[in-house]
Amino acid sequence: MSLRRKKKHHKGVDSNSMVLPSSVSIRVFSYSTTQVLESTFTDFQALKNHLEKDKEYEHWIDITGKTDKLFFTEFARYFNLHELVIEDMLATDQRSKVDELDDCLLIISRMIYFDKSKQLINEQVSFLVFNRILVTVQDEWDDCFEKVREMLRKNRLNVRQEASFYLAQMLLGSIIDHYFPMLDIIADQLDALEEDLLINPTTETTNRIQALKRTLIFLRKFIRPERDVINHLLTLNHPFVKEQNKMYLRDSYDHCVQVNDTVESYREIAYSLMDVYLSSIGNRTNEVMKVLTVISAIFIPLTFIAGVYGMNFDTMPELHSEHGYYFIWGFMALVGIGEIIYFRRKGWL
Repeated sequence: MSLRRKKKHHKGVDSNSMVLPSSVSIRVFSYSTTQVLESTFTDFQALKNHLEKDKEYEHWIDITGKTDKLFFTEFARYFNLHELVIEDMLATDQRSKVDELDDCLLIISRMIYFDKSKQLINEQVSFLVFNRILVTVQDEWDDCFEKVREMLRKNRLNVRQEASFYLAQMLLGSIIDHYFPMLDIIADQLDALEEDLLINPTTETTNRIQALKRTLIFLRKFIRPERDVINHLLTLNHPFVKEQNKMYLRDSYDHCVQVNDTVESYREIAYSLMDVYLSSIGNRTNEVMKVLTVISAIFIPLTFIAGVYGMNFDTMPELHSEHGYYFIWGFMALVGIGEIIYFRRKGWL
């Protein structure tokens, strides 16, 4: 299992799932209490014309791709944004945070999940919350927002009746809820590792444990700031953050705490698995040493007897005995069997 950033190829999908040719693709949801319009654009001028034409709508501008500097220069000029704000939005490794700007809120969040090949994706999602416009910037549309888009289309939970911050906090909640399937995958990996440790621990098992420990440390690094973001929004004195929004924010905060606690418990389990591996290897070594010690203890007196009669002194009476050879073999067998019986009674075998 490996950790990687989201690949920097960008794709845009319109209502017919066609790939857009630009490095920046824009999907706009323009909605009112009665309807929602979905549009796709690839340049800022077309987006600007759409926003100025449909001012009676609320707009969610969902942008994918971060390589078109001209687009974001025009974007910053239109929304009167400082260049540092654009820099934060286009970064890939920003810590989750909330910034209060003159007429909007900047929220940075981390969308972390396993892709189909079980690689851990760490993608930055940036939110700009204006009075009637919500802007999200991410790497790809391969995200966890589709349920929210469907809620917007069908007006579930009265999402089209609320302001843009309401939609933003629902998207944040969707990111946090998407952590749970990832934790289920990690739980399955922990169970598989525990089973392997009990059956046949190998060096490969330790490599998998170490990789999982790195994953959990990585998750803890990014999930804690996510909890701080939700807590900041809960305590924020801002006209966008209304009291009815805070119920959903508190629910998201509870989920953040649950995810964080789960990561901590999984991390402790991963460390304990390493202890189990070391104990298992120690026990196996002890068993091997025990067998070798018993074999040595049995053969030491036999070696002594064979050594005595291997001296071949002419004055040794047994050398001239007709049945001396068989007598010594019988005596050595009795000694060996006696030792085995003694070791069994002592519980050493």
